[in-house]
Amino acid sequence: MKRPSQKVAVLAVGIVVIMFVAGCEEEKALSTQSNIRKHKLIADENRQLKKESEQRSKEIKSQKELLDKCLEEKKNLQEKPQEDAEELMTLVFESFNEENKKLKEENKNLKARIEELEKQLE
Repeated sequence: MKRPSQKVAVLAVGIVVIMFVAGCEEEKALSTQSNIRKHKLIADENRQLKKESEQRSKEIKSQKELLDKCLEEKKNLQEKPQEDAEELMTLVFESFNEENKKLKEENKNLKARIEELEKQLE
């Protein structure tokens, strides 16, 4: 009777080993599928982050361009009052210069007239 019980014991151990191996294989398959799913999710997330990063880069570039335009406009506006003041001073100077010339000419004429009248009195 030893023989059938040994066979049963060996058969039982064999079945346990086969079930253990089959269970491990199934667990490996599930683990592999889970890893593939995780990798796909990570890849999708990376693509999304890359798109967002590109959009942010474009937005930053356009904001920098807008800032440069604003700074240039500010510079022009700061220079404009100085240019306007210089132009105004030039106009005032020219106006006074013309008036001064007229007054000098009139003064010269009046001096000549005074000399003429003084000669007539003598």
